[in-house]
Amino acid sequence: MMKVNILIFIMLLFLCDVKGAKKETIDTLSRVFFINPSNGWMIGSTLNNSFIFYSSDGGTSWNEQYKSNKVDISDLKFIDDQIGWAIGHKGKILCTNNGGYSWFNQVSGTTEDLSTLYIVNQKKVYIGGNNGIFLYTKDGGFTWHKHNLDTTYPLKNIQFINKDTGYISAITAFFQTNDGGQTWEKIDIANKTAFFCINFTSLNNGWAHNEQSLFRTVNKGKTWLEANISQPGYFCDPIFVDDDHGWIAKVDGTEGSIVSVKNAKDKYSFSYIFSTNDGGITWKEQKFIKSDIDHSAWILNMFFLDQLNGWAIGRGGLILVTKDGGQTWNKSSKIFLTTNDTD
Repeated sequence: MMKVNILIFIMLLFLCDVKGAKKETIDTLSRVFFINPSNGWMIGSTLNNSFIFYSSDGGTSWNEQYKSNKVDISDLKFIDDQIGWAIGHKGKILCTNNGGYSWFNQVSGTTEDLSTLYIVNQKKVYIGGNNGIFLYTKDGGFTWHKHNLDTTYPLKNIQFINKDTGYISAITAFFQTNDGGQTWEKIDIANKTAFFCINFTSLNNGWAHNEQSLFRTVNKGKTWLEANISQPGYFCDPIFVDDDHGWIAKVDGTEGSIVSVKNAKDKYSFSYIFSTNDGGITWKEQKFIKSDIDHSAWILNMFFLDQLNGWAIGRGGLILVTKDGGQTWNKSSKIFLTTNDTD
């Protein structure tokens, strides 16, 4: 009789736990980064929380590694399969040295929102954000220093194309260093055109975009020429693996692809993925997706590791994976959440 009572008690506890549990649905996937074809990380969020997810199978399935009880993570990158950083709002800096199984807070010394980072090596990292905030560390993040740049615009992208030459985009200007980041020269963009992101693929060649136009430079950013991609919508940041091979998505829709809502049939979103193999002289449409009643089609971020392996993520938990340079894209929706709060 006692065994039966114990069994009933355990079953009641289980039922109460299930009844009280809240199932979270990922609304937005905003950043994805892979260190090799198998191992990658991405940032996701619900209405109230941010997450870092990890995949060990090339993006087919994802497991939660970190949860913040705020929507406050904006970017992440890794230098190898163990060491990486994530950044976010109000000066948030996180670091891991075990592949993301645990994340540690670092003291940034700022309350500005941080939005972009670049890892040079295990010791040297650059971070940028709102109001021109530019931070760097030379000791793996034990201490962070501020470098004053001549701008109050948000910094949108930091990159190095070799050990000496690097770039920072800042809306109507970009900054260039030729001495490994010790000094930065401000270069104004002609006609003060506002660019959301500038991405150089080599010393001379680079790409930039605003909402509905894509631009290319072949002379270190002195002049920018508009590229012709005729489909409607808004550009997300282009991704190039070399001077010739690149991809970009163009997106559009109603309310940014809100699909699982009342009157969902009146809401829609769609995305095009384009590729180039001649340095952007021509662009070919690779993929067109349109939202349905239970999924989104609004791409927010793309990442290519090489000419074959790429990922595209976005609203409504959208995940697309390619292993052949974008000739075929497979949809994945296997995101596993835990109930543990880690922030």
